[in-house]
Amino acid sequence: MGEDSKTELKQEDFGLFQDNNDSKIFADIDILDPDRIPGPDEFVERKEEMQTIASGLRHMINGNSGRNMMITGDTGLGKTMCARITVNELSRNMDEHQNFRHEYFNDLESERDTLQKLSRALELVPEKKTEPYQGTNLSFYYDLLVEKLKQEEIYLVITFDEVDRLMSNKKEGKPASHGNSMLKQLLEVRKKLKNSDAEAGLTLICITNDSSVPGDLSSKVKDRFGREGLHFSSYNALQLRNILEKRAEKAFQPGVVDSGAIFATASLVARDSASARRAIELLRKAGELADENGDGEIRKEDHVDPAHEALETNEILEAIKSLPKHNKITLYAIIANYSGGKLATGDVYENYKEICRKRADLSESEMLSQRSISEHIKKMDMQGIIQAKTVSKGRYGRTREITINFSESTRQDLMEHLHEENLYLAPDSMAAEPT
Repeated sequence: MGEDSKTELKQEDFGLFQDNNDSKIFADIDILDPDRIPGPDEFVERKEEMQTIASGLRHMINGNSGRNMMITGDTGLGKTMCARITVNELSRNMDEHQNFRHEYFNDLESERDTLQKLSRALELVPEKKTEPYQGTNLSFYYDLLVEKLKQEEIYLVITFDEVDRLMSNKKEGKPASHGNSMLKQLLEVRKKLKNSDAEAGLTLICITNDSSVPGDLSSKVKDRFGREGLHFSSYNALQLRNILEKRAEKAFQPGVVDSGAIFATASLVARDSASARRAIELLRKAGELADENGDGEIRKEDHVDPAHEALETNEILEAIKSLPKHNKITLYAIIANYSGGKLATGDVYENYKEICRKRADLSESEMLSQRSISEHIKKMDMQGIIQAKTVSKGRYGRTREITINFSESTRQDLMEHLHEENLYLAPDSMAAEPT
């Protein structure tokens, strides 16, 4: 592109921002950003959980180690935000002479990858070297960490968010070694510090959406990590309404959102995911629709309901894009035969086999076992695409009861998407060539 073209583009105005005057709806839209750390007056309904975290860390103020914690609960329930707020407040209350550090990691891939990031963050530099250690000798990282904390008298808190990712290789049929190995070694570092004369300490906070992670810990890690975990239960509609009302007071212009719209937002989310993040996102989207339409207030029928459907469809479509072929067939086997009740794993498996035979043209040897399909169902439940609850059938074993909570129009949109992306799933393409 030549200079003349660049100049021409700079001079053109497509009128995209001409209507960007003062909003009739929003006073401060950033209040409805789920990643923003709220003030004490806004962050309601998790005071008890924050107090529990604080109780585990308060002894650090007196120069002692904090208590290691495993925090569990579904996504969007405030686990990470509670931990961040509490650790930030701890930092402000530490004695000015104490060297307090907090390191947060949420992109965990392997023990080595995580240790390399820790090495860069804390500048774990070997003797006679000038750069942080990035080698492959994992035990050397832990030795460097002990010396660093001792020499600089650091009280370190490490938060591992989504720690289940360090256990995820178990899904590939490999031992769940990364997480257990790393936590075991870090607990050894903590033990060495506690039994030394150094004014230093290490405390671990692990956060996960996967409630099975505590059970995946080795016995040694579990015993030394502490068996008192903190579980975040789902919000109910009343709690979500309280959260939204506090945000709405600052986010919107006076009088543009009434209690009915907020209650509708809270009720929709309580029924689906019970996630505060999702409720805040939905209220923001409803406000944006009202703003774009030039409306003076936010209404359930005109803004909350359309916003909910749009977010629901987009979220699920995004989640299923990366699903492998057999996961998509399994999902289709669920939503194509869903009529509002509960589907058992066995029913879904029979539907799956029927689709494989008649539409995907797969042989028996190419089909997955019912056990594998059950694992795919579990994964989609964790992703929030479907809901699958394990129930006991007594002497007949256990099964998963599967439901979907999205609207009929969303179900149709998903069917259409799966038809377009996977031609063999289309109703009129029997035994078509798989894509």
